[in-house]
Amino acid sequence: MYATEFWQALACMSLFFCLSGFESSGSICNIQDLSPTFAGSISGMVFFFTSLPGIVGVYLTGYILHATGSWHVVFQLTAVICFFGNIVYVIFATSRRIA
Repeated sequence: MYATEFWQALACMSLFFCLSGFESSGSICNIQDLSPTFAGSISGMVFFFTSLPGIVGVYLTGYILHATGSWHVVFQLTAVICFFGNIVYVIFATSRRIA
């Protein structure tokens, strides 16, 4: 499905930015709630690992596009990574305060 009109693209972008707030209410706030004493150190480690896909993803996307010539593989791989990341979060996330 592609946006053929400007208003469709604008609606999709607006919806994306509105829904992106849900991410902040989960993983980012979870750090402060669970370990206020070590929130700074834990945030640094978490944000380091979450920035790695922004670096590695550019090269991986270029490689996949060069090899296949299709964006479908890139989006499918992204969906699989996000799905399994969410599964790991659901399994290992806890509401028990650490320190």
